Amino acid sequence: MKKDKLQIEYVPVGKLKPFKGNPRKHPDEAVDKLVKSIEAFGWTNPILLDADGIILAGHARLKAAIKAGVKSIPVIRLPLSGNDAKMYVIADNKTAELTEWDWPALGDLFQDLDTGDLNLELSGFDMAEIGGLMGGLDEKEIKEVEINAVWQVVCEVESENEQRELYERLTKEGLKCRLLIL
Repeated sequence: MKKDKLQIEYVPVGKLKPFKGNPRKHPDEAVDKLVKSIEAFGWTNPILLDADGIILAGHARLKAAIKAGVKSIPVIRLPLSGNDAKMYVIADNKTAELTEWDWPALGDLFQDLDTGDLNLELSGFDMAEIGGLMGGLDEKEIKEVEINAVWQVVCEVESENEQRELYERLTKEGLKCRLLIL
């Protein structure tokens, strides 16, 4: 294989060196969503390293890998070093930031995926956002839903036993529930 072709190799997590001047922050919530994605879909996006083995892109993936207990990670070594490598770190993050969502198309896609077979939160969106998107809300309206979200769901069951089982399952998922007897 020619040297100008990208090659994936696997590197132990402990051997990876983060870029000390990385200007991008990775909140715990984002890392936790990446952990869930890795657990659900496996590793899908190699970490990019410079010529000296320093991470250029993939700092959050590294944090998620450590949290998920992944032992080795796929990487691609790029022939970049010095200022070129630093400039790539900025460009990689900025160009990703410049993209936008097509909110109606995203809502339609969630509608298609909402079969009951999938955990839609594996998308990185939470259920309040997903519900808003499927209801036709745009980004601004979804942010308002996140701030003011109180959802009420009514479930009809056939017996007290079914009611108890449903209540226990929902509370295990972290939902706040009230039992109403009509």
